[in-house]
Amino acid sequence: MRVTRKKLLRTGSVNQKPGKVEDSKFLLVGNLTEKSTTQIWVNKMRKKNDMKKPTKKKTDISRRKFIGAAAAATSAFSIVPSHVLGGPKHTSPSEILRIAGIGCGSHAAFFFPRLIQQTGSKMVALCDVDTEFPKLPVKRTSNLKDYLGVYSNPLFSSAKRFQHYQEMLDKDDLDIDAVLIATPDHQHMPISIAAMNKGKHVYCEKDLGVNVYEVRQATQLAKSTGVVTQMGIGNHGRIELRRIAEAIQTGVIGEVTEVNVWCDDEWVPRKTNTWPPRTVGRRHYTKAHSDSLHPPYEDSVPAGLDWKAWLGPAKERPYPGPGNLHARNWRGWWDFGGGRIADIGCHALDWVFFALNLKYPLSAEAKGRFEAGKERAADWLNVKWEFPSRQKMPAVTVNWYDGNTRPEKYRYIQEELNKVDNDGWARSTMFIGTEGILVAQFYPTRWKLFPLKKGSKKYAKFNYKKKLSIFPYSKGHNRAFTEGIKAGDPSISQCGFDYSGPLSETVLLGIAAYRTGKKLEWDPRNLKAIGTPEADQFLKGEYRAGWALPSPVLPDNNYPADREHKLKDSQ
Repeated sequence: MRVTRKKLLRTGSVNQKPGKVEDSKFLLVGNLTEKSTTQIWVNKMRKKNDMKKPTKKKTDISRRKFIGAAAAATSAFSIVPSHVLGGPKHTSPSEILRIAGIGCGSHAAFFFPRLIQQTGSKMVALCDVDTEFPKLPVKRTSNLKDYLGVYSNPLFSSAKRFQHYQEMLDKDDLDIDAVLIATPDHQHMPISIAAMNKGKHVYCEKDLGVNVYEVRQATQLAKSTGVVTQMGIGNHGRIELRRIAEAIQTGVIGEVTEVNVWCDDEWVPRKTNTWPPRTVGRRHYTKAHSDSLHPPYEDSVPAGLDWKAWLGPAKERPYPGPGNLHARNWRGWWDFGGGRIADIGCHALDWVFFALNLKYPLSAEAKGRFEAGKERAADWLNVKWEFPSRQKMPAVTVNWYDGNTRPEKYRYIQEELNKVDNDGWARSTMFIGTEGILVAQFYPTRWKLFPLKKGSKKYAKFNYKKKLSIFPYSKGHNRAFTEGIKAGDPSISQCGFDYSGPLSETVLLGIAAYRTGKKLEWDPRNLKAIGTPEADQFLKGEYRAGWALPSPVLPDNNYPADREHKLKDSQ
């Protein structure tokens, strides 16, 4: 049977019968019956292993598309063993993914090298609106380690550099497979959407965006284009995440009806004889402070920085001076970040979503020390979401506490953890079940069980290292992304936009509730706060001229219509 290259790429598989495969351009072997035919094919492949990559004119297919299409044909073929092509650790050039990095500042200094080295991929292009800052060394605050600046790292010496991502994505000769996005949050969705429209796979750091609408648009686009996506939540690949989920889903603490998540500012000194353990909020922070912009900066914009490109979709404002917004200190601003909950919320709530099979809340309400300011995020924030029942799981209330605020429930457990460990379990999640309590911390990763009644020995001999029986072991967050690309299967990615989109929307809905100043009853199908039209401005966001994104398709049929009657009644 003769299999043409175009037919395989068009259909993804063929109806194969015993015989021989004559198209020697594929690194695939079918169900061959003659030993001599197999040997001839392999010898032919060895001779052609070093031949130049065919041009698009000859093959009518790019190497990037070929990787996914070849993977899709595995139902009819099996992969030639790697030793046939050059040894047990050999990787065919057609399997080396070509990556582009966008946003080459502090986070990228350790994120980009790690992914490239772990996955055996190649960085072919780099982009940053500042041509100078990526050259500087970086010290990571979480582990105090020093890293080379992205532009100074010899690992990326051959990568072409760009200042504008639109120009980079238009360069077809780069043959980019996927982009890594590590910019400030306000640029995440515009870049992700532009990349997906070009057929690129997308790895985007958390939080996905700064408003609900743009996240839903990107989630829908990822599904319609079929590209592989992933949000950067590295802890999602940890075995403890799966052990916690299995403990909860097998009823170790009974039915979970409440979850409390707290995120201290761990850089604030901790005490063991006061409650909460750290000083709440920032006493100098006022409502007026939250409404104000930076004072005018009288000097010029530094050489190498395109300030308008840094602003991207955000509303126009003058350059505020070094150290303000760029290259750091942008997270506390609504236009660019969203405060502590936007920074850590997806990390912490990931454990909750995964263990409890959450997707969307029914409502969200929030409060801070004062009503929301126009420009800057709150110095502390509490959010409450109500989630519906799911399959065999009951409805659940999820509470968020940041700025060193803490829940009062089971305070004795928190005080115990605060005294025993050096960091006092500063960023933790408490699952409250009908038969017990599970407290987990995602960084450093650990978890502990407590009985509902103080003094009980119920979990004294619990096996915290029990072998997984429900969830598969992770191959690693970065590898899951690249293996999904090679297999042409978005489901292999651990945090695709189908999962991380609803997670990000939940965080952003909490922010919208705080900024609106009202409890929002949520219709996820139509992206509406029922009876609260004033919330629309925070759900949709505001874009600078020329940067507006397409609206998502609504109603979204991936969500139930059970709330539409309430929405219609309110209008």
